[in-house]
Amino acid sequence: MGGSSFPVMTPDDLDTPLDANSLGAKGYFIGSGVVTVIDERTCIVQFALRVAQFYMHESCGKCTPCRVGTRWLVQLLRAVEEGTARERDLELTLDVCDRIIGKCLCVLGDSAAMPVASCVTKFRDEFRAHVEQGGCPFGADSQLAGLFAPVDQHAHTSVAQEAAV
Repeated sequence: MGGSSFPVMTPDDLDTPLDANSLGAKGYFIGSGVVTVIDERTCIVQFALRVAQFYMHESCGKCTPCRVGTRWLVQLLRAVEEGTARERDLELTLDVCDRIIGKCLCVLGDSAAMPVASCVTKFRDEFRAHVEQGGCPFGADSQLAGLFAPVDQHAHTSVAQEAAV
C-alpha cells in the first residue's frame, strides 16, 4: 500500500480494509493510494534492492543518513542477491534502516528504509535462503530478473571509498 516508499504487506494482510484507521492499526499508510502487487514469482530481495537503488539515486545527498545509508542498503542487498552476504548482514541491514528512519532532513531516507526493513523482517526466510544457497534461489525466473532501477555513476563505490574522499 502507498507505493514503493511504504512497508510491504504480506498475504496475511489481504483482508485489511483500505482505510486510514485500519491500515494505521497495522502500521501501514494509505500514502498516495498506489497498490503494487508482487506475486510468488518475484524475488523479494530483488524487489528490496530495486527500491533501495531508486531512492539512493533520488537522494540529493544533503544529509548523511540518507546519502550514506541508502548506499549501504544497496551494497548490503546486492551482497544478499549475489550470495556474498552472511546472516549477520541481515541484522546490519535492519540496523542501517533504523539509523535512517526519522533522522533525515526530508522523508526520502524513510521512504528507502521502511520498505527495505519490512521486506527483511517479513520475508526473512527468503533473505536467509539467499545467504544459505549462495545467491538467488529464483535465478532468472524472478519477475524482476534483469530489471534495474536507476543507478548513478557512484553506485559501485563502497562506503569506505566514499568516506576517504
